[in-house]
Amino acid sequence: MSEEQEINDKVNKIESVIKKIVKELYLDIIYKFVKQHKFLGIPIVSIIIPLILHFLYGVGYMFLYGFYFGGTTSKSPSLLEMFVFPIPFQFSSVIIISIILIMGVILLTLITN
Repeated sequence: MSEEQEINDKVNKIESVIKKIVKELYLDIIYKFVKQHKFLGIPIVSIIIPLILHFLYGVGYMFLYGFYFGGTTSKSPSLLEMFVFPIPFQFSSVIIISIILIMGVILLTLITN
């Protein structure tokens, strides 16, 4: 019987840690907000997710474009040139680079604060 109690205690501790993390990240509040709100009859999630993915793709594409085709500081490509002369990067490599960049920015902000 004591083994079951120890297992239940460990499970309860893990559940309490998970609940604490969820409360700290406000995930329950965000979930309730998203579930209740709609924009013109369309759930907000179906609008937010494509915007986030588009932002991720844009960040990764701009980094790769600048890394491979950027010039010196006096002669660098403009944003207009990126759209006029597009370079076909692989979608997966662009997303991976953007996730790494955003994770780096988040970690740096957490470390410096």
